[in-house]
Amino acid sequence: MDHYIGLDAHSKTCTFVAMDSSGKIVREGFFKTSESGLKSMVKSLEGDVAVVLEETNISHWIYNTIKPHAKKVIVCHAAHLPKKSGPKTDYRDALHLVKQLRAENLTPVHHDDDEGLMDLRSVVSSYQGIVDSIVQQKNRFKAILRSEGIEYNLTKLKSKRIEQSNKIKSIPKQTVAKRIIDHIEALETIKSSYAKDFHNNRYRNQHIRNLRTIPGIGPIRAHTIAAYISTGHRFENKHKLWAYSKLVRHQDVSDGFIYSKRTPQGRSELKNAFMGAALKIVISPKENALKAYYRNLVIEKHLDHKKARKALARKIAAIALVTLKKEIKYNDQLATIRH
Repeated sequence: MDHYIGLDAHSKTCTFVAMDSSGKIVREGFFKTSESGLKSMVKSLEGDVAVVLEETNISHWIYNTIKPHAKKVIVCHAAHLPKKSGPKTDYRDALHLVKQLRAENLTPVHHDDDEGLMDLRSVVSSYQGIVDSIVQQKNRFKAILRSEGIEYNLTKLKSKRIEQSNKIKSIPKQTVAKRIIDHIEALETIKSSYAKDFHNNRYRNQHIRNLRTIPGIGPIRAHTIAAYISTGHRFENKHKLWAYSKLVRHQDVSDGFIYSKRTPQGRSELKNAFMGAALKIVISPKENALKAYYRNLVIEKHLDHKKARKALARKIAAIALVTLKKEIKYNDQLATIRH
């Protein structure tokens, strides 16, 4: 590589440091964050250029902007960078990045060229934000009822919630409770529109169509899995996917002694999707190879139901990875072979 660039990018300005192959700083500076500024930064250096930046909400846009003009573009996770001492400034951050890039000491964050699947993350993330907001508002409503000594009865009907709020003697609290009910209804309407979009979109994307054939995976889970796994080729094997989906725990070992276990960094959205699919298979009256696999874990392997359900979730994740990589639909044979 002829030149290396460390880029500390923000919404308004970008700071960069460029080194040559010998480690000498040949250019540095800052510019307003824009498409023209990013392209000029890369084109100002001759030969093959490698660029590194940290993962942020604008990193994918920057990645797509400079990729056609650079030999290599790496987006890295800040948590995986070696720690540096001293004060924190944009220049020092850019300098630290370019040093790590030149030393090939970086773990890249996946950025797919398939814009459809990458943009799908924004939709899935927005939907999940709506779901989280609904849960938050329901908890607030429940807390107000409990503060007045009123029993909370779980219900999806607005009329039932209003009946519960009418039992509140405090007028201010009753007003707050009814505003919360209105907020919940508004959020539920938005959630329903997202769910309708997911259902209608399942026939327009081959990856989502294939995922939908796996037992336990409906439109929303299929979109979530496709959004965060992409085509599947980003994962070398099922073990990498299990870690990214938080379905396994890493062991910290020293001198032959396991002193801690920790959940790896990844996407809880994928864990929820695979664990939810496993639960749906378990409680469903329908028989299939995946349900037989779960039953074998409980009866033959003597696993408790919680561990068996997580093992089933890992099996579903492995099958999902195969369907994405090979672009095939599910069949029961996939549940009986080792991937």
